[in-house]
This record gives sequence, C-alpha cells and structure tokens, in this order.
Amino acid sequence: FLAAQDSGRVMNRLTYDNQVIGGITMGIGLAATEEVMVLAGTSGVGLYHAGRWHQLRAAAGLPPSGATCSAVAGDGHLWVGTSDTGLLRTDAPVTAAALAEWQVGGADPAGREVAHGVLSSPETLRGVLPPGILTLAWAEGRLWVGTESGLWGVGGSPPRVELHLARAGGLGGSTVRGVVWSPRWQTLWVSQGGGLAEVDP
Repeated sequence: FLAAQDSGRVMNRLTYDNQVIGGITMGIGLAATEEVMVLAGTSGVGLYHAGRWHQLRAAAGLPPSGATCSAVAGDGHLWVGTSDTGLLRTDAPVTAAALAEWQVGGADPAGREVAHGVLSSPETLRGVLPPGILTLAWAEGRLWVGTESGLWGVGGSPPRVELHLARAGGLGGSTVRGVVWSPRWQTLWVSQGGGLAEVDP
C-alpha cells in the first residue's frame, strides 16, 4: 500500500508513527470490511457497513452508561460489555441483511440510531457474571469476559459460564483488563493485576 500524509512539522516521532500506522490500519480495515465493523464506547455502540453507521444506544437496550467493550461471536451475535449492567447480546446475528431490517430514526443517513430493542441480557447469565465488564474477546468457541473478579469463559447454547479463573486459580491478579488470542501458540494472553498471564483454554 501507499500512504501520503500532510503532517507538517513532527514534534514527537513516536506519536506521529503510531498515528500514521493507526490511520492506515483503520483505512485498510474499512476497505476490507465486507460485513460489519463494530466500535464500542460510552456514547453507544456503532456498527459500520457500506458507508453507513447504525448507533446502538438507549432505544436499542444499552444502559445510559454506554458500553465498555464488544465482541462478535462465531455465530455472528454481537456481545456488549457494560460498566453497570453486565453482559448484553443482540437478539440475532449482526449481518448486512440484519442491519437493513433494523428500524432506525434520525435524518442523517451517515449515523442513524436503532429505534427498537436489539440488545438484552441472556437469562442464563443474569446474576451469574458481575455487572462491570472490562473486556471481551471471542476465541476457541467461547466468549472470554474480563472483570474485576477474574476471567470468565462463556459458551454453549443457551450461553452459560463454563469457566472462571481468578487469583485463587493461579491467574496472578483478579482484575482482567485485556484478553488476546494467539493463533500461533493457541493460547490466551491475559492482562491482569499481576501482569501478563498465558492461559491454555
């Protein structure tokens, strides 16, 4: 690829390099996305497809505090973590066809808000997971959920907690802030209060 940047005078080379590489990565990601790209934040969850944003906010089932993280499962369902309402999931897989059927409001076609409930908490997980979700990742047929009380593995249909790792189980620290799957080593790398832990699922 070729990237042309009009950046002016560079004051901090490391920051500049990271910004340029990040911009290129996002551009390539948008260009290569055939289905749906998802971004989560305190103002809601944005789903991007074919030049249009669909915003998931209160009308879609998201709490006022917004989202902390998101992950798309192998079956296409979108999972959303929140800081005070636990784990939410879309009622159907998120595909281009599903987005076309969602009722949206607002006049701006670039970022319309979904106007009906598409997010809910699965009954089998209510009261099982803590309300504050810090990070999510999908790997090896499970949704990996990071919380202040450890790492949780959710799987099956209907979804249930299949695994819970915390300090007592050798994780090192209980507050899990990041989870990444390593295809090369076939393990999870977990960022938690005790440092970085490698977990064999």
